[in-house]
Amino acid sequence: MKTHCIPFIILLTAVIMIPVTLTAQNIKEKKFSKSWNTSEAITVEIQNEFGDLNLKTWNKNEIAVEATIYVENYPESKAASILDDINIVTSEQNKVISIKTEINENSKKAVGSQNGKKKIKIHYIIYHPVYQKFTLNNRYGDINIEEMSGKSTINLKYGNLKAKNMVFDDSKPFTTLDISFGNAEISKTTWLQCVVNYSNTDIAEATALIFISKYSNISGGNIHSIVSNSKYDNYKFSSVKNFIIESKYSNVTIGEVSKQLHATMEYGTVNVKQVPPGFEKVKLDTKYTDCEVIINENACYQINAEAVYGSITVPQKANITRKKDSITESVTGWVGCKEGSESVTDVKGKYGDFRFTR
Repeated sequence: MKTHCIPFIILLTAVIMIPVTLTAQNIKEKKFSKSWNTSEAITVEIQNEFGDLNLKTWNKNEIAVEATIYVENYPESKAASILDDINIVTSEQNKVISIKTEINENSKKAVGSQNGKKKIKIHYIIYHPVYQKFTLNNRYGDINIEEMSGKSTINLKYGNLKAKNMVFDDSKPFTTLDISFGNAEISKTTWLQCVVNYSNTDIAEATALIFISKYSNISGGNIHSIVSNSKYDNYKFSSVKNFIIESKYSNVTIGEVSKQLHATMEYGTVNVKQVPPGFEKVKLDTKYTDCEVIINENACYQINAEAVYGSITVPQKANITRKKDSITESVTGWVGCKEGSESVTDVKGKYGDFRFTR
């Protein structure tokens, strides 16, 4: 039995190893590398598609780029032709270093019609000082950032962004992330503008965020301030100090808003689980939107609320005047105290309910 098993094992091993060998032989590649001296006055522009941009920081006043072009599972002559047709083109003028992936017309069709077996990838590694300013444009690939403090513009389509630390000052213009049909995950940032379309964005920690978003899921952890213009989105954050939104067909869920909540919304929902004592203002102007903003039972605040074809629910511990007819309900007065607080709740809505207590 042992004698018969040995040839079978040898044959099985050969069968298993053949695809690995063929796969390795079917990958062709071409490499590019170049470096430049840099400074805080210089902007680096990179334009790529069908591959990743990987940004890595170092302690040199120098930019170094390493690019690898991969062609997989094409006949050898075709692979060689594709590699010849894809080049990294660079230029430098007016304090701008430009790095661009150029694909010859002969191979654009092959690059654009990749499938599960045939693949063409152009991957970059960019070594840079943390202060470097960038203009990054990438399609059909990811962008990975270790650390960045230079004001930048990041445009990404059909790919994912992952960033650990993006720390910028508050001077304008802000760094801008423009992402479509992808995902963005940022561990920490400061001042950032995000244009988000058909994407998911998660930011764990930030100072100030500006969102212009459509058909997206926007989430995060502890954020100081958010200003948003939104359509057909879902916003979900753990804690925000100041939250301002103008939206249609969007939903907002926040664990805590500690200072200001300003929402002008149509056809959506607002759910804030906690507003602590000492908040500054809750201002809601809504249509076809239900709002549940739970203000802490120990808070003292002035309320001025009106709902047309809707209801207003406040704590029993309230010194208020309530008026109600078949169409409109209004509540004015003080909640949690007789008077004297600087906290204000100012709301008006049509075709929606307001609730400020559980």
